[in-house]
Amino acid sequence: MTTPTDPAPTSEGPAPGAPARRGRALSKMVAYTWSRHWPAELLMGVSGGVLGLTAFCLQRSLGAPEWTSPWLIILGQGLWLLAPAWPPLLAKMRQQTAFLWIGLFSRGPLLLMAFAAVTPLVGGKPGSGTGSWWLLLVTFLLWNNLDALYTPHRNALLKANYPLTMRGRIYGWVTAITSLAAVVTANAVGHVLDHDPTAVRWIFPMSAVAGLAAHFGLARIRWRYDGPRHVQPGSGVVIVRHSLRDATKATRRTIRDDHDFRDFEIGFMLYGLGLLSASPLIVTRFAQDATFSMAAWTTADRLVLPVTQLLLVPFVGRLSDRIGVVRVASLAFLSLVGYFLLMGLVTTKWHLMGVNVLFGFCMAGVNVAWSLGPLHFAPPGKAHHYSSVHVACVGVRSILGPLLGMGVMAAFSFEAALVVSAGLEIAAGLWMLRLARRVHIVA
Repeated sequence: MTTPTDPAPTSEGPAPGAPARRGRALSKMVAYTWSRHWPAELLMGVSGGVLGLTAFCLQRSLGAPEWTSPWLIILGQGLWLLAPAWPPLLAKMRQQTAFLWIGLFSRGPLLLMAFAAVTPLVGGKPGSGTGSWWLLLVTFLLWNNLDALYTPHRNALLKANYPLTMRGRIYGWVTAITSLAAVVTANAVGHVLDHDPTAVRWIFPMSAVAGLAAHFGLARIRWRYDGPRHVQPGSGVVIVRHSLRDATKATRRTIRDDHDFRDFEIGFMLYGLGLLSASPLIVTRFAQDATFSMAAWTTADRLVLPVTQLLLVPFVGRLSDRIGVVRVASLAFLSLVGYFLLMGLVTTKWHLMGVNVLFGFCMAGVNVAWSLGPLHFAPPGKAHHYSSVHVACVGVRSILGPLLGMGVMAAFSFEAALVVSAGLEIAAGLWMLRLARRVHIVA
């Protein structure tokens, strides 16, 4: 069963305030979408700025165990494996309505943090405290898992309403807006929590409100028709079972038959295993070090890193339009080798900030390739499915990566885990270079 999407304006006209391509007026459809899209992404950045501090906040402000950092990834993204099952379920409702339900169930539970118990600790690390860390852990995991529904759905909107020749540029502007909002929010929050860890009781509910408003804004955007959508027949448990069965078959078929897309996912798998094996170890290393305050961490991780991306993403978006996302991904992966090797030498906050400049340079390329890659490979009407398969692969490496990192660190050392991550990035970069010689996708 198929159903059309809602039409959006398609006639030509000027686009005040929207990013233009060398002075060329955008179509009315693009201008209409952009006028409603960017305010929602701004609010999404405010919400994400808070949620991005969760791993550090759990250990510093709430006294959570060290194991919470890797398990945030394992439990928070492991269910992304089920991502291909959701598009047929979402197809039973209007695209705008889907944004509302996703927002309600992913952001709404964070309001419960208003009732968390938090006790500041005198002495020791700046901003340290103990409290209901389990409540933040559970509500964060719920949000992070439901992001497996949000991300493909948002990507399908980009595919439907923005033309291929502009998608990299638009994505660059979107990333710039969300990054700027997240930077301002996270750094303000970091300074507040350094002085008062009990502030988590209003900071995370504030994040929930901003996220709900963002989803409401996205729900106001009408979609241009981008091909038929498959609607899973049935209801209740039956439709869930059938959707999971059909999604598994469709995912296997796509990975089996689309050789270029499969190789693209293999490259990202190697990259993701390297990144996710080391990332939680890095958070714990600095959260447990009294010489690094919450403000020092947020300056490096939530100011230097995103600002570097903010400055570079618009250029990387244009670069992807010119040379293709495969080449952009290969260059980004190879650049990450230096980041992991240098992270083992960090001893001061200045070192940490310097290394995060390099990390921001790398992730600007990674984020553009991660978001736009599936859209380049997807046939007409298949953007949602390809994005869902892409997200499902994240679920695989989110389970294996942290376990690999913990295993290497337990057997050898933190520095050894970083070297293993660097080796995986070399493999990922070379794999993507090999793929780029075979396919050249021009946006």
